[in-house]
Amino acid sequence: MDLNLDYTDLEVSGNWFEALFWWGLGGTLAWRASGPDAAIARRVAWILLPFGLSDLVESQTGAWWRPWWLFAWKAACVAGLLACGLAYRRLRQPDDGRQGDADDGRGGGRDDDRGERHP
Repeated sequence: MDLNLDYTDLEVSGNWFEALFWWGLGGTLAWRASGPDAAIARRVAWILLPFGLSDLVESQTGAWWRPWWLFAWKAACVAGLLACGLAYRRLRQPDDGRQGDADDGRGGGRDDDRGERHP
């Protein structure tokens, strides 16, 4: 298979730019990662590397859904990114202090919207 390097073709050049975008975003995330969500950011950065590479393959095949393994490759990357998004959401979700519905008598109630305490 000959490498399609026709940069006047918008599909080819677009996929190359897209790959560079994903790699740049991944590099930026890895470089700037800090705090409690740094591990997730680095995981996203590692996922974006093969995702960008899949765009280079796509520039040669002309479609993201063929051959079948390219679709599977991209789907695996998207699934990994979704998993990271869910992990980030869980990390950032505030803990409302409820561990269950039972009242253990230790005053473990919760505050309502006005800041009033309820058992």
